[in-house]
Amino acid sequence: FDSMKSIQTLHLGRNPFICDCNLRWLAEYLHRNPIETSGARCETPKRMQRRRIEALRDEKFKCTEEHRTRHAGDCLIDSGCPSGCSCDDTLVDCSGRGLTEVPKDIPMYTTDLLLNDNEIGKLKSDGLFGRLPNLVKLDLRRNHISGIESNTFEGCQKLNELLLAENRISEIHNKMFSGLNNLKTLSLFDNKISCVMPGSFDSLTVLHTLNLLSNPFVCNCHLGWFSEWVRRKELLAGSPRCAYPPRLKDVPIHEIPQHEFKCTNDNEQGCLGDNYCPPKCSCAGTVVRCSRAKLTEIPRGIPS
Repeated sequence: FDSMKSIQTLHLGRNPFICDCNLRWLAEYLHRNPIETSGARCETPKRMQRRRIEALRDEKFKCTEEHRTRHAGDCLIDSGCPSGCSCDDTLVDCSGRGLTEVPKDIPMYTTDLLLNDNEIGKLKSDGLFGRLPNLVKLDLRRNHISGIESNTFEGCQKLNELLLAENRISEIHNKMFSGLNNLKTLSLFDNKISCVMPGSFDSLTVLHTLNLLSNPFVCNCHLGWFSEWVRRKELLAGSPRCAYPPRLKDVPIHEIPQHEFKCTNDNEQGCLGDNYCPPKCSCAGTVVRCSRAKLTEIPRGIPS
């Protein structure tokens, strides 16, 4: 109201004011200019509820933590705690609630999101996780997750711990974890993973712990690249083993030379999928463009 030099009366009543540190300026303004005559009151937080703004001391306007208020200058109203979940500071606990999908109204200030022990079947690329710019930990253990769409986590730039253990994921594709530039820990323990697409972990540049134990890997020609990658990166927690073919059953993947990963026929199982597009390339219809991508070799898995 600074530009209104001649204002004499101000009515702000019947508005749901959030009386935290971001509204302190209004109390200060009304102390200097006692022109509010409608008795404007606080709606939240609870300790301030129904109290008149102009009667409150400046120090009463507090913020409990930084994440809730980082975007306050944009005057955004954040979501409350999702129905059926519990919230403690910036931790949102929706574990064991029988959920079949991720709630749409997760507060954007959330740093830790617990969704373990639910019945979520698929993670969709709907931008939901990208709307959580402060998310650091995401726990999705013990759900029914069988698929994760490409770019599901795009925009989730601060996430450093992703727990997907004890689900039903059968393959890892190369855009499953795109956007997770700060991910340090990834657990895929005890899923149904049989193959890993080349380039699946290339975007995870600071990853230091990858748990792939207790998965039924098919050690054929499609997984040959992975053995060399595992030896070079030294990220794995434990030693994932082959489940097939019989001659390699229970042999640690990192101990197998690349030439031992063989396919006996053209139809042998891989995991490139119908919508696979090689890394650094773009695909439209039957056209695959890899020009000017600074490639040093012809990409694997060009769609047939």
